[in-house]
Amino acid sequence: MAELGYIGPKPTQFPHGNSGLFSLKDIDELKANNEYTAAEGFIVMKYYISAGGGGGAGGSIVHGVGEHAGGMGGAGGLITATDDTSFKLGTNYTIAIGGGGAGSASAGSGYGVGTSNGTNGTNTTCTYEGGTYTAVGGGGGGGFANWYDAANGSAGGSGGGGGPSFNYTGLVGGAGTSGQGNAGGSNGSGVYATGGGGGGYSAAGQVGSASDTRSTARGGASNTNSRGNLGGGKFPDFGGVANTDIKDTDNNPAGTGVVTNAGGLFFGIVAYANTGNGGGGTRGAYAGAAGGSGYVSFVYSKNLTATVGGSLTSTTSTVGNNKHTMIKAGTDTISWAVA
Repeated sequence: MAELGYIGPKPTQFPHGNSGLFSLKDIDELKANNEYTAAEGFIVMKYYISAGGGGGAGGSIVHGVGEHAGGMGGAGGLITATDDTSFKLGTNYTIAIGGGGAGSASAGSGYGVGTSNGTNGTNTTCTYEGGTYTAVGGGGGGGFANWYDAANGSAGGSGGGGGPSFNYTGLVGGAGTSGQGNAGGSNGSGVYATGGGGGGYSAAGQVGSASDTRSTARGGASNTNSRGNLGGGKFPDFGGVANTDIKDTDNNPAGTGVVTNAGGLFFGIVAYANTGNGGGGTRGAYAGAAGGSGYVSFVYSKNLTATVGGSLTSTTSTVGNNKHTMIKAGTDTISWAVA
């Protein structure tokens, strides 16, 4: 008669992993600690795949009096999930990190003719067992053709904000990609009009102002209750402005407060690298700001070791039961093995 409590032979315990039959309670506990691996070699993996953010549009001085501010760039599209069906031990997966889009030039003084939209960010791709994840680059902020007319924001992972106008408010932000981001905000109109805010991962961009001399239009409102961390939490559930009180410890264990996947930040501010943030549109005779580059981030069991290809720029840290590998630039492969 078999020993009670076992079906078949008694399992052998190892520090790096165990095989055999587990109770549902045991499985739930192991999954919560990212320590459960299915028999087929799949890894319980929490991952974030971000494209580059869109560039902001340049500004203009209208008849030497008013100053228009270009639309904000949209955040790069973000794909995030936790599952045990996407990545397996011993398999190479190819990653290509997307760059941030460039800001467009200022139209200068006079009638402000010829300001184009900011450039869209570049897609980030990551292969997995089911195919290829593609995070879509953020949309560029809307520019304007002349002193009374402008352009809609460009579509993207999150859409860019609509361009400013002297007397027309019908310009809309670009559309976001379903599941990856939100639309940009519509434009403001007036002598000191601002373009709309870029869309962010958690919220749409704000509507531009008619006379915003302080340049406060931004991307979708940030969620100050969201704090990323390797042990869990709502990372990165942000949509809007740079807020140095927010600690992004999942993306940056030092907790420097870099907000990720936000729409265009303050006017004229170049987005942080490896955040997917949109670039700020710019008021007056200045070019729009560039969007932030993308990233791929993995959180997995500390009992595994990642092998990252030499053409990728990466960092790996250990916090509690988890390791975190952040891919910041390049194109190459990554794989995992039992440590």
